[in-house]
Amino acid sequence: MTWILPDYMHLFPCWTKSMFHLQNSLRYFLYPLPVDMHKSFYTLSGIVTSTMNQNISDGGVFIFMDRNQNVMKILHMEYAGLVILEKTEPLTSIFRNILTTQFDS
Repeated sequence: MTWILPDYMHLFPCWTKSMFHLQNSLRYFLYPLPVDMHKSFYTLSGIVTSTMNQNISDGGVFIFMDRNQNVMKILHMEYAGLVILEKTEPLTSIFRNILTTQFDS
């Protein structure tokens, strides 16, 4: 199961700078299972293609969280190649609250 996240990127202005090109027009997918945060480009893109049934080069933004939900990795294909953003608390707690509000109600 993959969730497509609604328009919450305005809460993360640091992610919409010109270097990473994360915008509201992109599709955001949250992987619902915990992921080992030691995983990198190849393993995360493998999860996208095999488990999430998505194509990494279609321009989607794929979000992975660890078991404790205090580390988040975002995988995105840019014009120059794959980009991984990694974020830890406190931003993840804000993001977790959005997800809890959105999907538990």
